[in-house]
Amino acid sequence: MKNIEAILTAYMENTEVLIATARTIVSSVSEAEDIVQNTLLKFIRDPEKCPRLKDPLPYLRTCVRNEALNYLRGLPPEQPAPACVLEENVETREEGYSVIEDLMWANSHAEHLSPELRDAFIRYAIDGWPIAELAEELGMKRSTLTKRFRAIMDEMKKDVLNSPTNKQTGGQNK
Repeated sequence: MKNIEAILTAYMENTEVLIATARTIVSSVSEAEDIVQNTLLKFIRDPEKCPRLKDPLPYLRTCVRNEALNYLRGLPPEQPAPACVLEENVETREEGYSVIEDLMWANSHAEHLSPELRDAFIRYAIDGWPIAELAEELGMKRSTLTKRFRAIMDEMKKDVLNSPTNKQTGGQNK
């Protein structure tokens, strides 16, 4: 029962952060509020599915992002799974589709990794999971995981710097 209590506490203390997370994907505050509430209801309905976490906020952000992406895609909501979104200032649903493009771009840089490692990278880079917790979950040394993630981030930076848009704007891209 302690797991659900930790998630409920994180929800109560960070409701605005979770709504802002959903708001980066959907077009209205009321949709974002509904998404956050639906995410919490999943845990309340089945508290056994609440994982044991040192800090539940990154996990909740991941769940909210997934719920928002499922809503945006028009899919029925499913059990939360990690999602990645690079865009933080989406104002309309039409712009929300660029979030999915960003998701595909991030995954393309991590496609050479195993699904578990790719998922860990997304949770680290996007939702702020502590690298120590991810390393423990994967059974890896923290330093090894840090090196792998740093290599992916460096590759992504090079991709942005070498993009035609960046060259045309003189390096003032995103």
